[in-house]
Amino acid sequence: RDPTRYDYLGISALIPQEELEPVWREILADPAAYAAAQPYPGALEAAQWLARRELLRGYVTTRPKGTTAGTVAWLKEWGFPDRPVVYDGGDRPGALRRLGASILVDDHPESVRLLDEGFLILMMDRPYNRHVLHPRLWRLGGWEGFLDLFRTIPLDARIRRDPLGWPEKKKGGYRGYRE
Repeated sequence: RDPTRYDYLGISALIPQEELEPVWREILADPAAYAAAQPYPGALEAAQWLARRELLRGYVTTRPKGTTAGTVAWLKEWGFPDRPVVYDGGDRPGALRRLGASILVDDHPESVRLLDEGFLILMMDRPYNRHVLHPRLWRLGGWEGFLDLFRTIPLDARIRRDPLGWPEKKKGGYRGYRE
């Protein structure tokens, strides 16, 4: 391994890891870095679409706790629906349970672990998470793909229990939506 080159979350640097990591953590702790960010294309439309159908429970973040107020202000400034913002504090399943959510849209590779805890993960495809494989992982190329997926799913009361209506075999037949 070349000690002058380091890849961190898909970001290549020509400096050693021990020099990059503290700088990267300083950037992540700076509320101004988040304030300058722009939403991914289609993210606002997807959040608004979900909110209109009462499917958006809230936002879960791993951003440093001191940036939560800035995150809320950023969401408001860009027009995202007003929903709770929950700092997960390293307990992503607990944060999702506090929101009453069963689906997480995320790009972090570690989120795949939530599949084994009964959550559905829609993974936004990024260079730094392409090594993550799981038979129940849904991978999306972007927010437009997310909207395309959700527009095709019948969202009646039966599906709300299992939003993708996976036909898992049960005594009396299949669970989920069937015509």
